[in-house]
Amino acid sequence: MLAACQRVFPQCNGLIGVAAPCDYRPIKVEEQKIKKTGEPLVLHLVETPDIIATLAASKRPEQWLVGFALETEDIRFRAITKMQRKHCDLMVLNGPQAIDSTENSIEVIDATGQVIAAIAGSKQQVARELFQLIAARLIR
Repeated sequence: MLAACQRVFPQCNGLIGVAAPCDYRPIKVEEQKIKKTGEPLVLHLVETPDIIATLAASKRPEQWLVGFALETEDIRFRAITKMQRKHCDLMVLNGPQAIDSTENSIEVIDATGQVIAAIAGSKQQVARELFQLIAARLIR
């Protein structure tokens, strides 16, 4: 996914990072099924590249980035920290309750760390309102 994003991002005005790629991957991928042995299985994982942070490093001044933060503790602090580390213009904060749900509740935080919107409702309604907010604040 990173390679595809790096190919197209230079021609884009901005990015809304709604995909949720995994944070870790196995160091080794077996070619065949791992059969049961009755013993515990130990997995060694390595961090995957951070797509948003990588793209932000090459971002032109006129480009914008919207990131997403799904947090379970210190939610606002972690979202703001993530936004600053990834150089996002807006960060959308949601929680694990959104997973496998038709409803969602989000907060949108701007680059100063202020909550500029709280949106709740069906996922479709939340997405529409979020896009309207992004369009009004970032799309020129």
